[in-house]
Amino acid sequence: MGKYEIVIVGAGPAGLRAAKVLAEAGKKVLILEKNPVIGSKICAGGAFPKIFQLGIPEDLIERKFNLIKIHLAKRTFEIKNQDYLLATIDRKELGQWMAREAEKAGAKILTNSKVERVEKDRVILKNNQIIYFDYLIGADGGLSTVRKFLNLPIRFALTFQYTLPQYFENLEIFYQPKLFGAGYAWIFPHKNSTKIGCGDNLKFFSGEKLRENFHSWLRKMKINYEGEKLEGAIINYDYRGYQFGNIFLIGEAAGFVSGLTGGGIYQALVSGQEIAKKILNPNYRPKINLMLLSQRIQKKILNIMELDQNLTSLFQEILTLGFSLEVKFFNLFK
Repeated sequence: MGKYEIVIVGAGPAGLRAAKVLAEAGKKVLILEKNPVIGSKICAGGAFPKIFQLGIPEDLIERKFNLIKIHLAKRTFEIKNQDYLLATIDRKELGQWMAREAEKAGAKILTNSKVERVEKDRVILKNNQIIYFDYLIGADGGLSTVRKFLNLPIRFALTFQYTLPQYFENLEIFYQPKLFGAGYAWIFPHKNSTKIGCGDNLKFFSGEKLRENFHSWLRKMKINYEGEKLEGAIINYDYRGYQFGNIFLIGEAAGFVSGLTGGGIYQALVSGQEIAKKILNPNYRPKINLMLLSQRIQKKILNIMELDQNLTSLFQEILTLGFSLEVKFFNLFK
């Protein structure tokens, strides 16, 4: 039995960033991580440059890409930039670095500590240990135990992914509504491996059908996945608020994930930092308005795309063209 000012459930980027901010302010912070090792996550590992403007060291970058290939049903866009558009990082290395930073600030981290039950002023672990808190932060991903306690629904995409010991030159996105609905397939090359996967919100077909489509696409692409482990996960992008009395949600647990791309590292870092500041100062207004606006716009786009696969294809082409024009526009002023 113990008591902490702030208990954080989940040692992902959101929870670790919140812990660092709170511990640096002198708060007694405990992070509870259910897994034995911090950082492991089923993730393509894509990182936009703005992530490194938030204090994440570029030393963690495995590969940089100033060219992204986006394949639509009938044509391919090659989007180029003078600087890199996207990088790939190892999520485990990111988590380990952030954990060290949080511990340096004074936060305590307990691994192998699965939260079984949440109550208004305590959490009960799988080993029946009880830990009391003044504030609780749910940073425990798409299937958040804290979010379940708050009786909040989730809107999610299902993802499948292989990590293959093969070299691929280009980072590529594949929009094929007949196979992946409003989602897409990806090839994200890393230093010594490549993440190849797909994701979709299952409005047009089941999870089993998505897996079949994924394997069919891999065979068509002549990508050998035999003998490799297929991993699956859900991505929650259903934002319903971040504060519920003395309980807060951040990162994917709050739904701070892009429903269109599945990306969430940037949102995790920002929400972890800003909600931590809110706990330190109840009058503070978290700087998350742009993220919330983006969530609302993406939700409306997804609602339209889910009506018909033809609309899905049209919007995917519009979004790709928009991204391409945005990159060209900014390059003109460099």
